[in-house]
Amino acid sequence: MFRILEKKGYALHENQGRAFVYTAVLPRKQARQSAIRRLVSQLLDDSQGLLVLDLIEHNQRRRKRARPAAPKTGRQPIRATFLAWLVTRYRCVVC
Repeated sequence: MFRILEKKGYALHENQGRAFVYTAVLPRKQARQSAIRRLVSQLLDDSQGLLVLDLIEHNQRRRKRARPAAPKTGRQPIRATFLAWLVTRYRCVVC
């Protein structure tokens, strides 16, 4: 696997005795940003809004599983459809 990463230019190696020591070519932050751009491009048709919406929906599902229902306060939760409208209307991007 490390040889494949090295062929693609993501890692370098050096010999230390009989072992190979691999190091990353890009800093962690730059690699993370590149991976997120690739993810958005390939899976979400270059729409950052869909990524934001998916993260919000995932967070809402996780919260529902993590804690028991709170007593009703009369306030309605923000619905995912409204958030989708906001993201597409104003092109909101969360970094």
